[in-house]
Amino acid sequence: MVASNAISLIGCWHLRSADERLGLHAVVEMDFRPNGDLLYCIAAEGKWQVIRLQFRVDGQTLITDQPSHPREEKTGFEIDSFGALVLNYGGLKAHFVKGAKQCPVV
Repeated sequence: MVASNAISLIGCWHLRSADERLGLHAVVEMDFRPNGDLLYCIAAEGKWQVIRLQFRVDGQTLITDQPSHPREEKTGFEIDSFGALVLNYGGLKAHFVKGAKQCPVV
């Protein structure tokens, strides 16, 4: 179960825009689940690539870990005034909006 400060992340988020230097040009979906699972899905060339992660939140920091290749990654985040999830990768930002799940992986 995720901590109460992570509740705002629960749900499916779709990439809306990103700093060009991040190289996020594909369809990207993040599915945050109440049990701490995170499915990071990328649609490319007619199929989905799915990366299974675990997540937790410490203040305004999203901490993710990929169990198959353990190494924690820390990313600053905020929910902006429009309700978008803004991830901050060392000053480079990606904006996500909530929406219906598209990735077929359950």
